[in-house]
Amino acid sequence: MIRADEAGKRVSSAYFMLAQGEMITDSSMRSSEAIDLPYTLEQVWGVGEAGLDEECNRLDSGLIEARGLMELIEAEESGLKEEKLREKIAERYNAAGKLYINPPCMFCDFKYLCGLLGGSHE
Repeated sequence: MIRADEAGKRVSSAYFMLAQGEMITDSSMRSSEAIDLPYTLEQVWGVGEAGLDEECNRLDSGLIEARGLMELIEAEESGLKEEKLREKIAERYNAAGKLYINPPCMFCDFKYLCGLLGGSHE
């Protein structure tokens, strides 16, 4: 909104993580510990927007994926270690202009729903 109102103005942004009490930013104006990022703000926004659109389309079509479980099955079937498989998946996502985030199954409270702790995963 600032950029639209004031053409050519450099806009900085930051993300404050409440639990950690830390701010992540690529701007030296906001932090003495700025992070050198390989992406511009526009690229980060575009990747996030593409991911959100894809997930909304999946939900609209009635598809909910238990990605952590799917990755465990794919790693087992391919004979790859989970870390190596996730690297390959991240490469596929990056090539498609999407952001890959490792599914945090170890923190999920719904392991019975997806079949990770019993039942079926079909």
